[in-house]
Amino acid sequence: MIDRAVELLSKGEYTVVAITTSNEVITGNGTSVRPLFEIVEKKQEALSGGAVADKVIGKAAACLLCRSKVSSVFAYIMSEPALKLLNKYKISVSYEKLVKAIMNRKGTDLCPMEKTVADIEDIDECFEKIKEFIKSTPPPKRI
Repeated sequence: MIDRAVELLSKGEYTVVAITTSNEVITGNGTSVRPLFEIVEKKQEALSGGAVADKVIGKAAACLLCRSKVSSVFAYIMSEPALKLLNKYKISVSYEKLVKAIMNRKGTDLCPMEKTVADIEDIDECFEKIKEFIKSTPPPKRI
């Protein structure tokens, strides 16, 4: 499953690809953790045992993935806190580049989403914080 998700992600049409155990393909596009959040919010039960490939996985995304009980995850870029959390939940992980932290777009500070969940260990609490953040922040405008 993860190989198929990675293959679809690598085509560049999506920012996140999920494959369920019934081989349903679920895709998302956008920035930050929003596309993954939207997939998890709509299809959390279907993701259990499935595979997810995402461009970037920080701790916020990892919380969503752990809560969804996926079995395997791939990211082009993964943060150390994300890796630690995914390992804690015994999710199979692969990545191309491991970084200390996910930074904001300017590279001047932590990603706002990562700041939001940095000190939270409970994945349900993380989910609620992510949900609050996303609901209060409009999606970026496409140019």
